[in-house]
Formats: sequence, structure tokens, C-alpha cells
Amino acid sequence: MKKTIVMMLSLLVVGFAQAAAVAWSTGTIRVPNPDGSFGANAGATTGQYLATVYFFADNGGVAGDAVVGVTGVTDDATPAFGSALSGTTSDSFAASTTYWAQVYVTTLPASGTYYTMTSTMISFTTLGTGSSSVNFATLGAMPTEWTVVPEPTSMALLALGVAAVGLRRRFRK
Repeated sequence: MKKTIVMMLSLLVVGFAQAAAVAWSTGTIRVPNPDGSFGANAGATTGQYLATVYFFADNGGVAGDAVVGVTGVTDDATPAFGSALSGTTSDSFAASTTYWAQVYVTTLPASGTYYTMTSTMISFTTLGTGSSSVNFATLGAMPTEWTVVPEPTSMALLALGVAAVGLRRRFRK
């Protein structure tokens, strides 16, 4: 029994020693124009942005299940002029293993229209010993325009109107 416990503890220590963290970056963030196209580089006066990166295990060359222990690594900041949003994950990655990642960037205006952009899914392999890094812009994964996010109140009013029309027809018969 003691040998089994010692062996399990040894394997656990080795597993933690080989775990890799992943540093990520979005590349330069550009301010959205009203039509969703890119404007000037984001800066200290252009508002706050939220970048969330999701990591997935490799499933035979495609993205599989989400990486256990990493539910979405975020950077919620106002970038310096022309800078990127970035962060580092926890130690939930095995060394020398292929993973997939995708970043979602959302504007956080005090008032007005919200915009979002989603990168394409990219794959990367962690190093044999230590951390890896992923730059979505360098890999060509960042989109070239923002998407307007519908205001929640408008969507709720639309749903209420559709429900009212449905109820009116039902009780009319």
C-alpha cells in the first residue's frame, strides 16, 4: 500500500512539473467604426475591451473538448495606444501536446453600441518543457471587422411582440 501511494505521489509531482502555461495576445486592437469596420488603433481614451480566450484539446486534428481547468482566460482592460490585450493561462496544459484556441473580443462602452469580434480557431503545440505563447494576430486568426451586438432590450421587445401576436391568434379562435 505504501509503495502504491509513493508511486502515485511521484507521478503527480512529475505531471505537475511538466504542465505548461500558455501566454496569449490579440495583436493590436482597433476601434470599431459605426459600420463595424476598423478605425484607428485603440488607446487610453477609446474605452474598455474584454478579450476571452477558450482552449480546447486536440481531437484528431480538430478542436475537441474544452481544456479542464481553463474556462476562459480574460483580459478586461483599456489598452495603451496600439497595444494588444493579453494574458497567461493556469498550468492546465500537458507538455508537447497539441491544443486549439479561439479569442472573443468585445467592446465595453459606458453607453451605446456593443461590438464583438471572434478569431478563427487556431492550433498550437505546447513546448516540451515550460510555457508556450499564442499570438492570434501573427497567426492570421484575428478578424478584419467588428460585428454589431444587438441590444438586449430590443430583442426582448421583439420577443414580447411575437408572443403577443401568438396569444392574440390563439384566444381569437
